[in-house]
Amino acid sequence: ATALRMGKDPSDPVDGSRFCWGNWCPKGGGGTMSMKCAIANSVNTVAARLAFTYGIDNVIKLARRLGITAHLEPTGPLALGSASIPLFQMVGAISSFANDGVYVQPRFFLRIEDKHGTAIYEAPTMVEQALDPCDAYQLLSIMKAVVDGSCGSGTGVRLRYSGKPYGGIKYPTAGKTGTTQNNSDGWFIGVTPDLATGVWVGAQDPTVRFTSTAIGQGANTGLPIYGYFMNRVYA
Repeated sequence: ATALRMGKDPSDPVDGSRFCWGNWCPKGGGGTMSMKCAIANSVNTVAARLAFTYGIDNVIKLARRLGITAHLEPTGPLALGSASIPLFQMVGAISSFANDGVYVQPRFFLRIEDKHGTAIYEAPTMVEQALDPCDAYQLLSIMKAVVDGSCGSGTGVRLRYSGKPYGGIKYPTAGKTGTTQNNSDGWFIGVTPDLATGVWVGAQDPTVRFTSTAIGQGANTGLPIYGYFMNRVYA
């Protein structure tokens, strides 16, 4: 999103080759591809290189506008999601992309009424135009490629597979998988025209983790839960 704000286009070619930021060299990469397809397939070197090019401080500034209040270390690994951000904040931020760039702070409840139906408390509403509507639309198109497979593949394409018990989803969906170091956490956050839904699979103690990425990645942990849940909701 920061790259889009600063003039990058989803179709622009990006370099996925080996990249080091000081002593930190993220794994995973490839040749030249579009930014859209790099994000759709979670190419770590592209995400890191974009953050380096457009400034990690600018990434953090945008995250703050999108309601992220968790601690964000201004170092390279932040580009791959090294921060401990609560699911509640992540869903609020990503819902902005489907809301024309407008951030609306999530609330657990709207109001409290007395026995006569009179409101005795109403939760304040925090709304901010955090991202230009055009940039938000472009970012949403990138996240749709994660699920639609328009890049030939995508980390969330199984949501479309009718052969999967959690798949067969036909309505418009954008999303992103996430897998943290040592498979301690698996994520999937999806956005439809109606709902933003997030799933986190993990433990409070990060030493509790899956033994391999083959079973611990977000596409195998968070994504199926999202699929089961959303199919029930839309039914």
